Amino acid sequence: MESINNFIYLQLRFISNFGESLLFMVPLALLLSAFLLKIKKINEGLLVLVSLLSYPYSVILKHLFQIHRPDTASYTDLINKFSFPSSHVVVYTVFFGYLLYITLRNPGIDKFVRFFIVLFSIYFISLVGVSRVVLGEHWVSDAIGGYLFGAVYLVILIYLDIRLHKSMTKNQK
Repeated sequence: MESINNFIYLQLRFISNFGESLLFMVPLALLLSAFLLKIKKINEGLLVLVSLLSYPYSVILKHLFQIHRPDTASYTDLINKFSFPSSHVVVYTVFFGYLLYITLRNPGIDKFVRFFIVLFSIYFISLVGVSRVVLGEHWVSDAIGGYLFGAVYLVILIYLDIRLHKSMTKNQK
């Protein structure tokens, strides 16, 4: 039983650490954007980069609400001293949610690649809130707020994507 608990803890730590540093998310977004631009998916490539603006969006929200983190939290710096909403949850919901959206919207993607991206995205989105709470960095309400504010941002990104596609289709006629 202890090995199962260790495995679960390691998974939650991995999920949380993935978004801890710009060393993971920014290069991933840049690579994905470069790939999308190369295959002439200009709107999607640019909107992947716009998805990273969900981090400053979450920091602004934190400073508006000014809810302090649990005593177990390791963050105390000026940007991260507040807890609501969870920036990890906001960013994962937006970035991986948009990745999921463009993957499912583009039927030309190889089935294996599509399956991997969908699984990868759902894994990160569904477990990031749990990981932040279990690791003691956030309250449950912070995770829920992160999902809600992330969903709002994601809906705006998808709306922009749809509008850009419609406008490009009109210009091509």
